[in-house]
Amino acid sequence: MKIIHVVHGHLNKNTRVRIASIVTQLAKEQHVQGLDVEIWAISYREEVLKIDNVQTRYYSSLKNKLFLTSEMKEALNLVTSSTLFHFHGGFYLDYFVLSKALVENKNQFVTTPYGAYNLSELTQGYLKKKMYFDFFEKLFLDRTSLVFCACEMEKEQLLSIKPGVRVDVLPNGYNLEDDDHLYLKTETPVFTYKGVLTEYSNGLDLLLLGFMKYRQWLKGTGKLRLIGQGFFENSVRALSKEHQLDEYIEIYNKKEDAQDVELLASSDALFMTSRSGGLSEELLEAASYGVPCVISKSATLIDYVIKYRSGIVLDKNTIDQIALAMKNIEHMKETSSGELLRYQVNAENMIEQEFNWKVVSMRMLNSYHTA
Repeated sequence: MKIIHVVHGHLNKNTRVRIASIVTQLAKEQHVQGLDVEIWAISYREEVLKIDNVQTRYYSSLKNKLFLTSEMKEALNLVTSSTLFHFHGGFYLDYFVLSKALVENKNQFVTTPYGAYNLSELTQGYLKKKMYFDFFEKLFLDRTSLVFCACEMEKEQLLSIKPGVRVDVLPNGYNLEDDDHLYLKTETPVFTYKGVLTEYSNGLDLLLLGFMKYRQWLKGTGKLRLIGQGFFENSVRALSKEHQLDEYIEIYNKKEDAQDVELLASSDALFMTSRSGGLSEELLEAASYGVPCVISKSATLIDYVIKYRSGIVLDKNTIDQIALAMKNIEHMKETSSGELLRYQVNAENMIEQEFNWKVVSMRMLNSYHTA
């Protein structure tokens, strides 16, 4: 079976790198499993997607937005009708035009939107996106054989705006690192957030105010560690100084990989208090080092966290609930009851059993055959 992955480079840097990493890992695993795999990269610089034993073809974005480039036409003429295409991302006119050619060529295709149809995402630039969705994206989804969603919530949101689409719930994989290094925890608890420092969508305002309440009203002793960059950084520094908490709130911009891992792996919990979506890559990275999570109900991987008891799901994403969750983790750490250790072990088990790339790739292959 031949698979061609199609990935687009017109993304913000963080999203572009994340999706490129996912496609790279998936293509590698599919090659190991004996599949003939190619990647078609649109508007990517060539160094981003170099993979041993997997051919990557690079194409510019369509100049005339309603017709394929001559290079892509030539490549498509060499593709047999048994080849399956797998699109990654959504809301690209290039994908719409290519999908029309694939239908004419009798090629099936599937797509992984990575939250592109998340209702909160659709409200950003709402009128423009709604018009595009109605005129182009709906037809693209009509043509697709299968859509891969990361969780039941993403599936429900997609079906609410485009009923009748065939959906399979399958998360992206994540490999456990072969890392024998012992990451020492501090005596006092450390609560960590990793990602872009944005206020509303990622819920950093709630996290910051929750931490303040934990320290000032619940007399907590822990620290808040923020790893990342963003516009909210200056506000965090100003508020922490105003409330005399700058000693207990640490901000780390992007560090070298080894230091980045140390900061995350030595934490007691990863907090993800997002109002929409929920940084699944960061959750998986933390879990791979045995760091449990505290998440809002909007988090992408909530079903898996509940199934494996690998963290705490906030009943309501409020300042009070966040503060109480911090106090709860502090209590578990101080009493050495074993409950925090169970969360840590469960987090690693979750990665091994659900997100191993070999497992994910095999499930995806089964879905390809039934598409």
